[in-house]
Amino acid sequence: MSPEEARELFSDAYEKALAADRQRAFESALEADVELAGEYAAFCRTLELMRLRPQPSPPNLLPGIQRRLKMNRRGEAMRRRFGIGGIRPVPLGLLMLALAGLAWIALELLQASIGR
Repeated sequence: MSPEEARELFSDAYEKALAADRQRAFESALEADVELAGEYAAFCRTLELMRLRPQPSPPNLLPGIQRRLKMNRRGEAMRRRFGIGGIRPVPLGLLMLALAGLAWIALELLQASIGR
């Protein structure tokens, strides 16, 4: 087994996931190459250090997401973000329609005064 092939098996050898014949070939490669054996030892030490180090727990995002969803259902996020307050969608739509109508009338009057 070449050193490159043995390096590819570092993880499997560490996890004891190699078949018996591959394990013997791997161990023979380590015995034949001192530098390779040192690399494997360093690989094992690194993994052991990573296991000993306490892993931070991931942040719990669920309460914040649930709070935002509740705010959106009640419209608080819209009020806070846009200051809409108590204006409902239907009156707001009617207001926008009236403004669009007034703009159209103003443009028609402007064109009529210019003389088309």
